[in-house]
Amino acid sequence: MLEVVRHGVGDIVDLRHGTAVADARQILAEWPADLILAEFRLADATGLELLESLRGLGEAAPPVVMIASRADAVDRLGGHVAQLEEIVQKPFFASDLRERVKRALGRTGLRRASGLPDAGKLRGRLEDLGVVDLLQTLDLSRRSCTVVLNGKAASETAPRLTATLHLLEGQVKDAEMGDARGDEVVYETLGWAEGEFAIDFSGKPTESTVKNSTQGLLMEGLRRLDEHNFRR
Repeated sequence: MLEVVRHGVGDIVDLRHGTAVADARQILAEWPADLILAEFRLADATGLELLESLRGLGEAAPPVVMIASRADAVDRLGGHVAQLEEIVQKPFFASDLRERVKRALGRTGLRRASGLPDAGKLRGRLEDLGVVDLLQTLDLSRRSCTVVLNGKAASETAPRLTATLHLLEGQVKDAEMGDARGDEVVYETLGWAEGEFAIDFSGKPTESTVKNSTQGLLMEGLRRLDEHNFRR
């Protein structure tokens, strides 16, 4: 398993390795980890004990990506999903693990930045943190900001477009893309797989053109994406 992890993420993160909960405690005491990637079945305990041991760290505890069998993911971790950043089910490809870890680091980095009183501006790539994850994180952090998206759908022939979303306490209040305004703009951006984003935490909406809540936008947008992919 260690070789699979190294192959998948060894070139994008600095790894520290242990086999037990005690090792995790020791590493965290000596090294400020941004993320814990752990198998559910450890040498001295399970992932549940690992999560319990992290409670004492409070908000300083790194987020956890748990690797587990389907049975453990369903039967043992089902009630602890809220405590985990991701659950990666075995078997998996190293490339899939890589993408999951990149997304997890992107979300945690955004949460950390948006929690700062002087967060200023933050930039990133949609390949690392997609629009869905971006909006979910901003919704949970309840921060006001302006998000500029410059991207396109996965299709080679898709045009590259720019959209601007204005959020108030995590809720998308205004969205514009060229002459288009409102909910439909947000739905369009959810399908963008390539591009960049820029977040200005000093920005606030001055108009209200979006009717749905952020979660409502995500649910409807993902439904539309599923319907579109099914038709293809």
